[in-house]
Amino acid sequence: MDHMIGTIYERVAPGFFELVLASPVELHPLATDVETGEAVDLHPRIRDVQSLVTTLRATARLPMLAGPPVDVDGRRYVDAGLSAAIPFRAAMADGATHILLLRSRRAGDRTAPPGRGGRVATARILRRLGPEVAAAYLSRAEREGIDEDELDRRAADPSLRPHILSVQTAADAPTVSRLERDPAKLRLALEAGHAAAVAALGEAAPGAD
Repeated sequence: MDHMIGTIYERVAPGFFELVLASPVELHPLATDVETGEAVDLHPRIRDVQSLVTTLRATARLPMLAGPPVDVDGRRYVDAGLSAAIPFRAAMADGATHILLLRSRRAGDRTAPPGRGGRVATARILRRLGPEVAAAYLSRAEREGIDEDELDRRAADPSLRPHILSVQTAADAPTVSRLERDPAKLRLALEAGHAAAVAALGEAAPGAD
């Protein structure tokens, strides 16, 4: 992830970070505070290109998979997925009136609690960082289930505010693991995601801005 954020972004889209800073649309990256185990909006920590790069790295750090916590203004952060895998509540708390969720899970899929072996091993490693972040990991499936129920409730009643639209691939769509590197499998997943976006949002008319 450090290579992607520090090198690939600029190689694919030169000036990417400057464009983010200059955009009138604010970026609110979320990360998990290691000391509290809570999701934190790092937008106030973004001041320049370097602080933007640092906050993006913090949002992508996962112990064992993507490196140690990142220090941002004296506090340590890891991926927000440990504390808020579906971070719509942060947008609601910030006063959003319309929320678009691009989901990585297929429709109907739910997070299962980790198996005993993985749970014990991962919790032991996370406790070295802090007991609160370990507790966030252990309760993740339960909290995500509550969030899924809330999203289902809102999908069934469009009159509820704020408006929330979830974009998810179909229940029978192909899936890929987080570490998948096979281009053919990644292409199939990409096409499934594109089809889901078109179905949810409608294809833009030719020449539309």
